[in-house]
Amino acid sequence: MSAFPADPELDDFLSKVDEIQNIVKDLSSNDERAVKTAMERSDVIINANNNTKQGVNRTLINKSVNASTTSTIPQDAFMKSIEEDARQRGEDRKKRRKLADESKIKGNDAFKSGKYEQAIGYYTEGIQLLKDYDVLYTNRAQAFIKLEKYKEAIDDCDWALKIKQNFIKALTIKGKCYMLLKQFDNALEQFNQAKKIAITNYDSDTKRIIEQGSELERQKLINKREQEAHVFLQNEDPSTSWSIASILKKLFETNNSLLYYCGGIQLLNEIIIDETTRTTFRVNNGFQLFYEHPIIKQMFLLTDTMTIDEENLLNSLLNLMGIVSKDDDENGRLCLETEGITSFLNDLLFVKKNCSVSIIQSCLLFLVEISLSKVCRTLFLQKFSLEKVVPKICGLISASFSNDIQQNAARFLSNLAFETRFKQFIIDAKEKQQYIEQFQSLLTSIHIDEEARTLLLSVLTNLSSDKNLRKLFINTPVVFTYIVNLLVIDQCKLIERQTNILALANNLSVDQSEALTSVHQMLCDCAMKLLKTSEHQQRSLTLLGNVALNCKESIQYMVDRGIISRINEIFQVNYICHNNLTEDMSRATMRLLALCTQTNDDAQKLIANENKTLLFIYRSLFNGTNFNLIGNAALIFGYIAHIPSVVSYFYSTENLMKNLLTLIQDLTNNDSKKNVGIFITKLVKNDERLLLEFRNLNGTEILVSSLKNIQL
Repeated sequence: MSAFPADPELDDFLSKVDEIQNIVKDLSSNDERAVKTAMERSDVIINANNNTKQGVNRTLINKSVNASTTSTIPQDAFMKSIEEDARQRGEDRKKRRKLADESKIKGNDAFKSGKYEQAIGYYTEGIQLLKDYDVLYTNRAQAFIKLEKYKEAIDDCDWALKIKQNFIKALTIKGKCYMLLKQFDNALEQFNQAKKIAITNYDSDTKRIIEQGSELERQKLINKREQEAHVFLQNEDPSTSWSIASILKKLFETNNSLLYYCGGIQLLNEIIIDETTRTTFRVNNGFQLFYEHPIIKQMFLLTDTMTIDEENLLNSLLNLMGIVSKDDDENGRLCLETEGITSFLNDLLFVKKNCSVSIIQSCLLFLVEISLSKVCRTLFLQKFSLEKVVPKICGLISASFSNDIQQNAARFLSNLAFETRFKQFIIDAKEKQQYIEQFQSLLTSIHIDEEARTLLLSVLTNLSSDKNLRKLFINTPVVFTYIVNLLVIDQCKLIERQTNILALANNLSVDQSEALTSVHQMLCDCAMKLLKTSEHQQRSLTLLGNVALNCKESIQYMVDRGIISRINEIFQVNYICHNNLTEDMSRATMRLLALCTQTNDDAQKLIANENKTLLFIYRSLFNGTNFNLIGNAALIFGYIAHIPSVVSYFYSTENLMKNLLTLIQDLTNNDSKKNVGIFITKLVKNDERLLLEFRNLNGTEILVSSLKNIQL
């Protein structure tokens, strides 16, 4: 019999100590399953403890005054023991971290070499050495993904997130796994969480995460279309000779003539008419025709001498590629990933082969179709050298084979120019000035089809949106002079071309230049005439604003030619009558008015005498949602605040000072705040009645408080 009575609390405590010791022991094990189980048991204990924890009163009352307080354990020796233990554990961790880093480097090298099993082995070694090394889990997860072991990859991401709660990389890899498992809702949850953390922390990965979210939406759409295609195939009558399945089955036969295959491909081209039939072609293994069929794949081996039947079959195949890629970037991607097709395009674009005009045209139609998709544009730029592509495409534009070839070559070039990688190629090229001159030469050539010329304007517009390339354009007035001439010729004619001309003119006029100064009057005349066309009003106002900003002498020229009255007419028609003035139009108009009234007395007086314009500016100031719009409205009022009629307008406006003081407190943009502050200061300086109201509303304190951190 025990000498001591049973104590349930003590027994419970000792059993918990034993359990915790066992968990700690398992956590140190090399067996991953034991470690995982121990972590789960520890989570249970922690959660149970959190749910039952109560506050503790740590106040101690010494009831025995004469009791000895001398410790039986030497405190100095105890603390030295603790410090030594901590030092030893720190040294041990450094050694294990160094070894784990070595395992990580080996794993990374194996991963880059495509040896994913080996990489997993190295990462696992590192994890056994240092179980809280978060990056090793995400690296191993990526190796698991390469082996299509998505469940294991998700588990590794979960471990990484236990170690580092807001680990963006773990969340995005986990989201990718769910996407590959076609669990799109779970994937979206991970990407949204990662995006939220990235935006909150101003993380540089934000753009990449948004792109991954776009890829998720793309995969979701692909999955939806493929499900619909499977339903379509199930409902398709296999005995019907016109079904996609039956045509593909016959095409896969390998003992027929070229004419037979050409007819079958042409039949496919006729019945593939929408997203369901395009996806049906893909899920029914249609792409295998391009790389497995012994006869069809031979057509992509371009030779200088092709028979008529070979040429017809090749044209049919190129047309099929364009048809299945229409509005379907997954099919376009598969075309570009097919080795035979890539080699064919490489030969056609880069190697001097004697191709018929029909094959060049069919090839360009395919390239135009895939270049409408960002996914396919990106892939194309990865696979092909722009150093060879750009001269070839420019050569096709200038060669005058046909208007169709000129147009499609220019359209393909225009689509590629949307990509940052294309612009960067021109910036980095040693011959960048020659490329710019070549584009200018094509634009001004009398041998270029007018639709191709419109597309070339789009190419130059995309390139000139980059400040480095823009400098190359504005070194000479050639383009400026040419686009002014085009505007004069095209007045009230081709809307699309006028849009492209204005877009290019807006880009080129962003910076000061001698070229801009030399043509500023002609630009102003053209832009003011185009204000009469509703399609071009916003771009024309933007262009006039750019010219006013970078060529000060143009302001008087505009005012003398009635720009203020023209703006009043726009307000009258679009805002007062129809209430349909867009935010972009409002911003462009307010910016131009601010530039005109900054130094021009005539402009100030004209605006001061137009109550409807003052009303619009007032509403933009207090109802605007854009900081630039609010800031420019305040600037305009500040510039005309000294004019007596404007002072009277302000004084008659109910609660103006109260609204202004509220506005300056609510604004979060410093530039807008400063402009409103300057306007308030000019108001109270010009009218004693407003000054009195300002003082009664504690305006000085509000103004000082709102502007204390802003440099005036």
